[in-house]
Amino acid sequence: MKASLPAGQGNHVFHTSKRWPLMPTSDLMKLRHTLQWSREFADSDEAQKLLHLVDLELHLRTRGSNGTLNSRPRRPG
Repeated sequence: MKASLPAGQGNHVFHTSKRWPLMPTSDLMKLRHTLQWSREFADSDEAQKLLHLVDLELHLRTRGSNGTLNSRPRRPG
């Protein structure tokens, strides 16, 4: 069973992803965990794309040689 949103719904998250640098890392990790968990129940292209965006943001926050995540959000440039 494939979950889907009505036409035009769900795109708002993708447009506001530019504000994700302001979101705490812990919230992004919770969102990532929820998206991964939901993939077990529904094959959603939108969820997969959102998970990819979350992973990209978390990757941008990775600093240092030990690969730890900064807990403080980046300021928009």
